[in-house]
Amino acid sequence: MSYDLSIQPRDSKSATQRAQAESFIASLPGVRRESAGVFEYGDKQRRLCVQIYTGESAEIDFIGVSVPAALSKSSGELALLLSFQIAAHLGWQVFDAQLGDYLDKSTVTEVLHSQKRLGKTEKEVLARRAVGEASFGERFGQNFTGYSRMGIISSIVLAAVIAGFVVIHFGLLEQRMIWIGFAAWVSIATLRALALTIWQER
Repeated sequence: MSYDLSIQPRDSKSATQRAQAESFIASLPGVRRESAGVFEYGDKQRRLCVQIYTGESAEIDFIGVSVPAALSKSSGELALLLSFQIAAHLGWQVFDAQLGDYLDKSTVTEVLHSQKRLGKTEKEVLARRAVGEASFGERFGQNFTGYSRMGIISSIVLAAVIAGFVVIHFGLLEQRMIWIGFAAWVSIATLRALALTIWQER
């Protein structure tokens, strides 16, 4: 399921002109207009995606924000930052459809704390993520799965050698060699990804 938020006033009479709201939305870092009443925040690598909907009426009292289910982990916090930026500008509040309640402004503080490597303010974080800067966890995940064909072959060979050595040296049953080899390969991949990620963070 997608991760959905909405930006709306508690007072139904506090509507705003759509053109004014869209002008501000379009000015946010990484946000571009996709079509009438539809905006999208993301990066060139398509690791991020937050969709913003303003509708088609001249006067609006609701703005929808949605993150595709597949990208909820990487984009959920960014959706919150975008939503609170828009809400603060309009004097509205952020409603979480999953919780069925309005979110407190302390949510922004929590998100900024988790994204502190990328900036101290909402706009700093949004701008740096939009140009492709990723969190440590995201970089680690990419490095863990980003093997070339030669890299896969060489790591499997190394894992097999390690497994053979362990079986012979400790006199273990040969049937365990496959599991030992698999554990060795995971360890090699993890250490490789960790080393690359730490090097990229320098």
